[in-house]
Amino acid sequence: MIATIEISHYPLKDDYEGPILTFINALKTKSEVKVWSNGMSSYIQGEWFEMMKIVTEQLYPLFENNAHSATILKIVPRAM
Repeated sequence: MIATIEISHYPLKDDYEGPILTFINALKTKSEVKVWSNGMSSYIQGEWFEMMKIVTEQLYPLFENNAHSATILKIVPRAM
């Protein structure tokens, strides 16, 4: 099944751009998914299980390095 995830990450510190850009750029290196962004969120689209694996692999180090942060995911089970 193809799905789309809207991802909003909020580092709760002054230097917030670095972690966000690192996360987005890491997602963009994955050829299995399509990634695009706007001013508020990033979107990732692809096959459900592959996409969930990639998001998990990228979110873990993001939280490990930025414990004071929050991420909101909205999952739509289709292409947007």
